[in-house]
Amino acid sequence: GANWAVDARSGAMPADAQSIDLAGNVQVRGRAAARDEPLAIVTDRLSYDFERQLARSDAAVTFTMGTRALVATGIEADLKAGRVRLESKVNGRFNPQ
Repeated sequence: GANWAVDARSGAMPADAQSIDLAGNVQVRGRAAARDEPLAIVTDRLSYDFERQLARSDAAVTFTMGTRALVATGIEADLKAGRVRLESKVNGRFNPQ
């Protein structure tokens, strides 16, 4: 499986320990398995469900993979399946390598 690193200024975990709510410069970093490229999600707040391996945010988010960057409002990232859905106001930047 893929390894992911997560960093944030603060986090809160409910008593059931099934999820965590992160806030403040949340950064999720890993590698895109299909292309072996660095992948990052950066936002101000994010919720992560451990069992489903699902990260969600309704805040502004920057999603980068390699030299490509997309900025949006809201994200749902299924880390187990390797799928990311940007919710709205999506803008992209693709830099040649």
